[in-house]
Amino acid sequence: MTTALLLVVTLVTVASRVLPMTLLPTPHGRAADVLDALPAPLFAALAAVALLGGGELPEPPVLAAAAGALLGALRRSLLLTLGCGLVGFALADLLLG
Repeated sequence: MTTALLLVVTLVTVASRVLPMTLLPTPHGRAADVLDALPAPLFAALAAVALLGGGELPEPPVLAAAAGALLGALRRSLLLTLGCGLVGFALADLLLG
């Protein structure tokens, strides 16, 4: 992947997430309830596909990263979720590697 392509992908990704948050009104009522419930099922679906999509059981550090991320997700903080996943991976890699 070239640097220019990486920058374009980054720009499109950030713009597609930041612009709606800044330009669109905050949803209310039933729409807000549906949007609040989406992150957990989406994360679970993405995690399941990432962990089991290849048909083989992932390495222990990857499983530890997923477990750490799931624990971090309980606080509904993306930064904490990512941090817990990284810590889980690093600990498992250190202990088992």
